Amino acid sequence: MKNTLKIETFKLVHRLEFKLISLLLLLSLVLPIALMLTPNTYRIDYAFGDKIPMSAYMCIGYAFWGTLGIFYLLFSILTVSLTGSEYDGHYFYLYFPRISDRRKIYLAKFITISAFATIWYVAYTLIFNPVGYQILHLVRPDIASGNAFDFSTVYWIRQWLQYYVELILFISISMALASRVKPLAAIAGVMGIYFGSMFFFDIPGLKIIIPQHYKELAMNCKTADSFLVMRQYIFVYLILSLIYIFVLNMYGMKKLQKMEA
Repeated sequence: MKNTLKIETFKLVHRLEFKLISLLLLLSLVLPIALMLTPNTYRIDYAFGDKIPMSAYMCIGYAFWGTLGIFYLLFSILTVSLTGSEYDGHYFYLYFPRISDRRKIYLAKFITISAFATIWYVAYTLIFNPVGYQILHLVRPDIASGNAFDFSTVYWIRQWLQYYVELILFISISMALASRVKPLAAIAGVMGIYFGSMFFFDIPGLKIIIPQHYKELAMNCKTADSFLVMRQYIFVYLILSLIYIFVLNMYGMKKLQKMEA
């Protein structure tokens, strides 16, 4: 398993998608520059006050680009290139004579990509976004308060956790689809699921099994009195997402086991 992880890590860091995703860290600096160019009358709709603290910007700076699907698209391309493209090109089969349990290959890929996603997410939100926030406070002090925390910090920590789990969930979806369909179809499927869950998360009956539904409910808890209810929504969101992550990985491992060497 250790050698397999080393091989997967080596392949990961030499992918073009890895370099592009790493460059996306600079997007955290683009947003404050863009806000600098907006009219002085422009304001960010912030439910907890007139000015944004750094704890809020750590999530807002990520969500601004994340909502557009940029991060999920590139991570799905990276994931599919390390899984589906190898299935499709039969390169994957080079492992089979040396590894008797093919599930270890799938697990190694999931661990490698998830570890990179974790490091990237932490770097983006907890290192680069605070730098971007300092720039924003410098150029638009009417938007950024300059304070690190306020009473809404608990709200934003919970949102931070939700965004992270969502990223891992879509990596799992990408891997599962890549084991079933062609690479381009897998990427299209991931983006279809992402935008579909954003627009159709509130369908009666179906919504109870859609994590996005509970994420939206949690995001709407923007008063101190509703923070307890928010915790319950986030708990359901995390449990449901973790179940999907587990099931999707079990499905992908099973598909790999059935592949002919």
